[in-house]
Amino acid sequence: MKIEYIKWLDARGVSTGWEFKEDATMNLSEIISVGHVIEETDTKVVVCPNMDNTEEPQVCGIMAIPKVNIIERYELTKSVV
Repeated sequence: MKIEYIKWLDARGVSTGWEFKEDATMNLSEIISVGHVIEETDTKVVVCPNMDNTEEPQVCGIMAIPKVNIIERYELTKSVV
């Protein structure tokens, strides 16, 4: 199973109070996710940062990332010295 680094854009939260329209600015959040790729389709990549090392693994923290939001992605490799 591949472990990948994925940088992607996400929506940003709602402002906390009233403000004038011309003062209101909102940018997207740039997110970095690292995890096991447990599913991939034409539209999404599902990553899991936490997985136990058993015959029938349990997972925690899985997330689906829309492929259109991905700005950088690469497989992480392990060096054996």
